[in-house]
Amino acid sequence: MAIRINGQDFGPIQFTDDRPGKTIHIGPYLPTSVTDGDVWFDSDTQNNAGKNLLQTLNLATIVGRTVNVSVNSDYKDVHIVLRGLNLSATATLTVQLNNDLVSYVDESGTITSALFTLAGIKAGLNGNKFTFKFEDTQDSSGWQFATAEGGYRSVANAIVPFLRAGVWVQTQPMTSVQLTISAGGFAAGTMLVYGVN
Repeated sequence: MAIRINGQDFGPIQFTDDRPGKTIHIGPYLPTSVTDGDVWFDSDTQNNAGKNLLQTLNLATIVGRTVNVSVNSDYKDVHIVLRGLNLSATATLTVQLNNDLVSYVDESGTITSALFTLAGIKAGLNGNKFTFKFEDTQDSSGWQFATAEGGYRSVANAIVPFLRAGVWVQTQPMTSVQLTISAGGFAAGTMLVYGVN
């Protein structure tokens, strides 16, 4: 989005009161001089409440049991939505970061092998929905914090709502997220990956 005066473009719109952290940027590109507290409105048509849709994936096209998502370093946060997840066999879904198999702590303080583990997801159902939020993914000075929420039908046929938190005990930027099922394959569903600033 740019200002046009007399047929000439003047670039992205920017409002500021000349204080750090008080600038509003409007335009299609991440500003180069952003500081904490600045607000960026992306003119991308896929923009959804500050979330920029980066990828849409039909899960039925996945070969194997792992979906590997690359983390875009242009965004501070990453949100992943699994909508209508349908599995060909009852399975456990695990979420790991940067292919790390050991460096996690769950909300009870227990050391685990995955950031999140959702057990007993019943096969053959389309109503399952999951949201995973990863905050400040490019920070290399502190641990990575994430939350998971949603609901699914268990093998016992109960609806299981969940809200969980987890920590990746590594001080390095996130470069990828692995979502793995323990059995069967992905029969249907959509994965939406959003970048958030």
